[in-house]
Amino acid sequence: MKELVGQFFIYLAFAYIISALTLVVIRRLRLPDFLAYLMTGALFGAFLLLLSDYPQILNRVFNDNNVFLLFANHIGVLVFLILIGLNFDPQFFRWVDGENLVFSTVLASLTILSVGIISFFFVTGQDWWATLFLTTAFLSINIGAVAQSYLSETGLVKKQTTNLLQMALSLDLLAIIAIAAIDTIKQNLHRDFTVLDLMYFLLFLLFSLPILMRQRFSFYLARRSPPATNSILFLAMGIFFISLNLAYNTGLSLVFIGFWAGLFLKSMIPSVEKFQRQRLLQVGAFFFLIPFTDMGRAMVMAFQHTYLIWKNFNFLMAALILLAIAFGLYVRYRKQPLLFLVLGTFPRGELTLIIFWLAYRQRILPAEVFIPGIFVVMISVLVGHLVFRRSSTGVD
Repeated sequence: MKELVGQFFIYLAFAYIISALTLVVIRRLRLPDFLAYLMTGALFGAFLLLLSDYPQILNRVFNDNNVFLLFANHIGVLVFLILIGLNFDPQFFRWVDGENLVFSTVLASLTILSVGIISFFFVTGQDWWATLFLTTAFLSINIGAVAQSYLSETGLVKKQTTNLLQMALSLDLLAIIAIAAIDTIKQNLHRDFTVLDLMYFLLFLLFSLPILMRQRFSFYLARRSPPATNSILFLAMGIFFISLNLAYNTGLSLVFIGFWAGLFLKSMIPSVEKFQRQRLLQVGAFFFLIPFTDMGRAMVMAFQHTYLIWKNFNFLMAALILLAIAFGLYVRYRKQPLLFLVLGTFPRGELTLIIFWLAYRQRILPAEVFIPGIFVVMISVLVGHLVFRRSSTGVD
């Protein structure tokens, strides 16, 4: 056990040290941080492959059944999803423009048609579950990969930027809801439910009430003195962890549990200010670095064992290009800024990769689909970044 724990800490040490270097490069190029984490894992995986005695020395810690690595990955994904829920504001949908909902619906429909059909017939071997996970992952778009670094340079009007942000948030929420439902059904398809399961679910619903009573709880906290508030916050955190236990016992998807936990935490601790949330985000970065790093490592380690990577990469890339062309034609028909909207909706990001990773860990996506999926995400970010930079003097 000591040897295994020691090897795991060595893995973390290498992950953070290499990430410190890759982050410098990626941020200088103004690319998303998750690319640095993927690069870290890829470099670490390549280093492990160079060790001639790798199977004897490190195989115990770097295999898919290692309890420490599985736990760290699980916590990393959970923290990532909690942060999404913590920063989600339901008030957002009160000011969403109707036209943006139309654009989001069209883009989601085109994604399902292009990615879904091509994946089903040419990538997944007509596997319904793999196709559902793959298609849902591509519903999410990553505006941060392209637009946010160049908004000050392009002279884009505020309305265009707001429209794209609204589309991104709407599609991310759709992807979260869809994959949570699909994953929950997949996990419980052959499960025999008992009375105890029903009790767990009812208790889970009971513990979810603070989300619906957020305003009253905020008002109550605002009237407490600091010592009393601190005691209540400790009590709230205790309730939070109990509710997490109930959520896991109900058999719900990790995606749902993480997102719901973020909403729950936000409702139980409404006094968390923006600065404190930013600090929580920084702390969380130390956790959700781990799954992205391990994605890169797993990608390199599995690359040598599969022969369908480039074929599947070509098909997935073709699906994304076909999607961009079809959406571009629709945007042109609606007389909207073509370059800005199409480039803003082309890249995929962290949420897409997290869905890939969950499906790969559950053996729903094989390596010959998981690896090209990562490549497509990376290419989509780079293409959007490069083209947007070249067009930084204006939009079409």
